[in-house]
Amino acid sequence: MEMKKVDLVVALDIGTTYSGFACQFRGIFETNPADIWTRTHGPDISSHKTKTCILIRKDDDTTHSFGTVAEKNFLRMDDMGNSNKFMFFTGFKMLLYEKNFKDRMVEAEPCGDHRSVMFVMSKFIEALKNDCLKKFMEHRSIRLNMDRIRWVVNVPSIWNESAKALMREASKEAGIPGNQLLLALEPEAAAIHCLYLPKEERSGMGNLGHVGDKFAIIDMGGGTVDITAIEVLEDGQLRELVRANGGAWGAQNVNHAFQQHLRDTFKTAMAGSILEECSRAELLDVENDFEQQKIDIGLHATKEDEWIKLKLPHNLWMKVFPNIKTEKARYSDYFQISEKGLSFNSELIRNFLFQETLSEIIKHIRTEIGNNCLIGVKKFVLVGGFSESPITKDVFHKAFPYIDIIIPTNPFYSVMKGAVLFGQRPDVFKTRISRYTYGVSTSRKFDPLVHVQEKKFVLPSGEEVCRDIFSIHVRKGEAVSLAGSQKSRIYTPLHENAKVVHFPFYQSEETDPKYVTDACCKRLGELVVNMPDTAGGRMREVEVTIKYGWTELILNGVDNTTGNVCSVTFCITQ
Repeated sequence: MEMKKVDLVVALDIGTTYSGFACQFRGIFETNPADIWTRTHGPDISSHKTKTCILIRKDDDTTHSFGTVAEKNFLRMDDMGNSNKFMFFTGFKMLLYEKNFKDRMVEAEPCGDHRSVMFVMSKFIEALKNDCLKKFMEHRSIRLNMDRIRWVVNVPSIWNESAKALMREASKEAGIPGNQLLLALEPEAAAIHCLYLPKEERSGMGNLGHVGDKFAIIDMGGGTVDITAIEVLEDGQLRELVRANGGAWGAQNVNHAFQQHLRDTFKTAMAGSILEECSRAELLDVENDFEQQKIDIGLHATKEDEWIKLKLPHNLWMKVFPNIKTEKARYSDYFQISEKGLSFNSELIRNFLFQETLSEIIKHIRTEIGNNCLIGVKKFVLVGGFSESPITKDVFHKAFPYIDIIIPTNPFYSVMKGAVLFGQRPDVFKTRISRYTYGVSTSRKFDPLVHVQEKKFVLPSGEEVCRDIFSIHVRKGEAVSLAGSQKSRIYTPLHENAKVVHFPFYQSEETDPKYVTDACCKRLGELVVNMPDTAGGRMREVEVTIKYGWTELILNGVDNTTGNVCSVTFCITQ
């Protein structure tokens, strides 16, 4: 991938719950790489990031506001009774974790209108981008050359190629030129940030980052947990040791579990639907209050055995209170009710809800260890907002007493700042482990002992051919170099007079797929090779090569008859 030389790197970190941006001039990176500008400076996440939500005008689909400001505007409009003129979107990033996300629409509140994931994401990226430029130029009192900016957008490493491609297209739709855009894998960005931390922020990190060091990065955000393992090489580059993995075990699971426990505890017809009877604005208020209480409980040991009042609408509470005051609760030790409202004990969060979510993460890591995926790894680096909690660190220490558990200073912006550093050094990773098997659809001479009958077809020449063969270029689990192309393969056209040859491009979750029509295979796009000189007939050769970009795949094709390189486009067509 050819990238322009740049003066400034800007990272956009779109999280499930919070989003932010960070910037750094090239000259500053060369003298002090740890000096990265963020939105503001403060002790907590709200000082550096904003809510991942957006408010859009219903009549013309233009953006009214985004982030925390949009949330406040929505709540105010709801109080005034005119929120139906707007569409409020939140929680849309997690839709990209689903396999069939392209068929999903994002439902707007409160009107129930729907817009595509692409539309909502591009609008949010555009708003975040514009806010970043405005604030940075105000901070530096300068004008920027937009052609000299490299934009980096973070994506979870466990997303499939289609989800990553949507983020690229959404970024371009938001006004970011494709040749100035990089996608950064979140745990890798966090790893880079840890290696560039200044001495005063490396307390407890030991010799992390020394040549030969092997460590796992566990990025625990709001929606997903991404895990990868890395080795530091002699030339300062990094080598991925295991295929990126993880799941939907982020901190938002604690919030969902709390709501479910609330429903399970008060099962009367009225109390069982207490949250459902809130308006969306009221529920948003409840969720925000619980989110802050959860963070406080997670961060402070002084919050042990403390009763905390849940912020519920008073009128609604007085309506349901008579129905639940005599009910025996499943977690009666953790809830108190009175006419003044509903309170919960902090131990419910500490002893149950945190543990439920963390146990899924621990279980997965133990499986990885059992499968010999983390051989030689003696350090776990925890990043992301969920990792800030002493509860999290304590759980990891108890689960893995033989592992050095490391949490960098301010882990909630490790990914965001690391993305900037990745933009400065996109070649920092030397090799990665392929998450899928990649190849093209081709045809071969039909062999009745090998091929199924329904794949056979006959050419005009009478030759029997098997179609839909998965011609493998890269296998799942294979270490692939990012410095050059993978092994090329030679193909010939099926028809003598063909002036264009099509190579449908596929990925598979299997190591050795046979046909591209197998259930495990997914079409990603198509390589089109122009072959205007037909003199060689079917003896003409096309050389097809997969090249791993910094976070993307590039498919190249060469007509060996003329030496012309085809126009390469990686199309996401599904």
